[in-house]
Amino acid sequence: MRRLVKLTAVAGTAAAAAVLVPGVAAAAGAGQIDVCNYSSHGAYVSFPWRDHMRSSTVPSGNICVRFDFGGDGSWEQVDVVYADNPDRYIGSLGYSAPRGAEVAVYDNDQYSVRN
Repeated sequence: MRRLVKLTAVAGTAAAAAVLVPGVAAAAGAGQIDVCNYSSHGAYVSFPWRDHMRSSTVPSGNICVRFDFGGDGSWEQVDVVYADNPDRYIGSLGYSAPRGAEVAVYDNDQYSVRN
């Protein structure tokens, strides 16, 4: 079972909307992105077209966090990033607020998206 913890966007950084523990829970809803980190790096998502507004960093260790980003329904680019020093871009996905999205991050610059 996954457990949710609500967060909001603050000063350009989205506060975690929910901490999800591995298991099955409701899919991300409208305006939400679930970031599940199965890598050995910290990871976050960023909106380059929203002045790089980003989620907080999801630590390594099979942790999932739900973020509320909202949106106007138009398609937006979302970047997936390892939170290393320096941060490392690993890819992008298309996001539309009415659909929400789920992003799983793995080692070796791999990630998967469900939206």
